[in-house]
Order: sequence, then structure tokens, then C-alpha cells
Amino acid sequence: MTRLDGRVAIVTGSGQGIGHGIALCLARAGTHVVINDRVQERIAPAVAEVEAVGVQALGVGANVAHADEVDRLVRQTLDRFGKIDILVNNAGTAVMKPLVEQSEADWDLVLDVNLKGVFLCCQRVVPEMIKQKRGAIVNIASIAAFHFTLPHVPYAASKAGVVALTRDLAYEVGRFGIRVNALSPGITETALSKIARTL
Repeated sequence: MTRLDGRVAIVTGSGQGIGHGIALCLARAGTHVVINDRVQERIAPAVAEVEAVGVQALGVGANVAHADEVDRLVRQTLDRFGKIDILVNNAGTAVMKPLVEQSEADWDLVLDVNLKGVFLCCQRVVPEMIKQKRGAIVNIASIAAFHFTLPHVPYAASKAGVVALTRDLAYEVGRFGIRVNALSPGITETALSKIARTL
């Protein structure tokens, strides 16, 4: 495993699921990790698991769909660690039902968390990475961006947006030593996928 000793990473939506796994992998590589989740009860157990690996962890409850909460997430990270080396935009949600049954509120919820949240986190973190002339951003997209998987049109649209955002941002900030990549997992054993299997 590549060592990342002393690096600092924010992993959004890391109280459970894929984000929690990413946070633990980063910790095992020597990274100090900021655990973020919008459900406060998930944060303390995740922080304890990361700290048990032997690195520092900070828990910040914040909804990445809200600019003021993202500002607080970034500010608390900088107050604690003084830098941000890695940003993993993992927070996501889905409403799984056919398009004709999706409401405007369903659309807004999914796009706000899955796409606007990535935009807000990148926008707030990139200036810190430019100052350092170094950084890595990983956006968690989905195979749903490329082909049909489940009846969840807003989710698929949001993840296709994440792919496009990643491509354009990588072009913008590469000259500053910042790498921007997207990963597109298939169906993974998480709480969200368990809901999907009931459809």
C-alpha cells in the first residue's frame, strides 16, 4: 500500500458505507481523516475506528448540499490540521422509483447532495490546494452514469454530472498540481443498496 503519512483527507459521507471504507483505507495508509456525515450519530463510531488505526480523526456533522455547512467543514478541518491534501466527495443519496413517480422535491434532494455537494466541496477546498501547489480530489460517481441499473433517473443524472464536473475541473486545476479523478463503483453492499434490492 502507498504510504500517505501525515496527509489530511476530508471524506464526505464517511459515517457508513463506501465512504467509511475509504476513510479506513486512508487511515491505514497514514492519513489523518475528517469524518463527515449529515447524521450525527454515525460520526463518533467512525472517528473511533479511524483513531484505532493510529492516526488522528476529526468528526464534523454537515450536509454538503448547504454552502454554509461546507464552509464550516472546511474551516474546522483547517483549524485542526492546517491543510487539506485530499478530498473524497462520497456523500450521496438516491430516491428509487420510476421517473413518473419522482417529485420535484425528490429531484432537488438527489441533485443537491450528489452534484451540488461535489461542486461546493471542490469550490471551497481547491483554493487551499492551489496555495499548497498540491492536492488530490476523488469524486465518487457510479456506473449509473453510463448505463441503466435501477429506476432512479435523478441519481443517474447526478452521477453523470459528477463525471462531467470531474473532467472539466481536472482541466482547470491540473496546472496547479491538483489531480481530480472520478470512480464509478457498481452495486456495493451498503445500506443504500439494501434499500434498492427491495424494489
